[in-house]
Amino acid sequence: MMKANKILSLLGTDFLTVSETEFIYGPSGRFLLRNVEDVWWKYCVVSEKYNVYPTQISQVSRTLRYLRDSRCDGLPFGLASIETTENDQRQSKMLDLPLPPLCTRMSVMTFGEKTSAKDLFYRKQRERKAWWRKFSNNPSRFVTTNSEKNENREVMSIQAHLPSQDLSVEVVSFGKVECYLQNCQSGSISEAYIVEHTTSLELAVLTLLCDGYAEDKKSLHLHPKLAPYKALIMPDNTGNEELLQLVVYLNNQLKAESLNTIVSSTSNDVHVLQVPYVILVDNDSLRTGIVQVTNQLTTISERVHITDLVKNIAACCT
Repeated sequence: MMKANKILSLLGTDFLTVSETEFIYGPSGRFLLRNVEDVWWKYCVVSEKYNVYPTQISQVSRTLRYLRDSRCDGLPFGLASIETTENDQRQSKMLDLPLPPLCTRMSVMTFGEKTSAKDLFYRKQRERKAWWRKFSNNPSRFVTTNSEKNENREVMSIQAHLPSQDLSVEVVSFGKVECYLQNCQSGSISEAYIVEHTTSLELAVLTLLCDGYAEDKKSLHLHPKLAPYKALIMPDNTGNEELLQLVVYLNNQLKAESLNTIVSSTSNDVHVLQVPYVILVDNDSLRTGIVQVTNQLTTISERVHITDLVKNIAACCT
């Protein structure tokens, strides 16, 4: 079984290099980092059925006072934070790689009444496992552990069964509000319970890279929503000026919809950049308006009219 350092070496510095003190991201790694954060925010904050408010760990008390004063603290509600903190992992290594001293902690703390919060604790376990499986190339690798009592909290974790290590990728916990917050003020939340789920952005990126690398095919398969580049647009004939203008037009149309694409005239970039879709524009495209879109994971190609191209790619990647 291939270890993480070997996978990163094969992917090259365009994605991630690990030193003794830090994770060094290349251009594709930076895009992946941003995409994982954006997808996490969309699923855990924007799409929640109850109100979730952004905050910082050091500003939780201040945020709660604001919510109380503005009468926005009706249960349930959540507080979300993404910020750099000291790495609190107990082990010094992760997937045989040294852990950086700092990590980007992503967490949501949901306040609720005891009964509803307990139900939410179980629901969050299912939802967070489903989230990891949704974006995994091998969904069955992600499983939940049994919950345990830990310092007046009930705690469980989501684990990834990777070839070199069983890795805890997210923790979900449940307990009284005073178990999480010191000096909690009286009010609607003083008797509340909290459900919190926490992960690390760097841990998520490394896990998804190792999970997505196919050793037999020597290629990386990332979910299209996470892929650094959504599509590579390739002209069939670089000597045809009119064809190149069409390629530029299509590229601009896709980028206008926040779809990160790249133009290349060499098929080698498909493997280097690990794009999920390749759009081939040939001389017939000038006459018919039809381009060939190939899914790199399934190798299935379909002919798409340029007026439907943005909708077609966006449906898979956003």
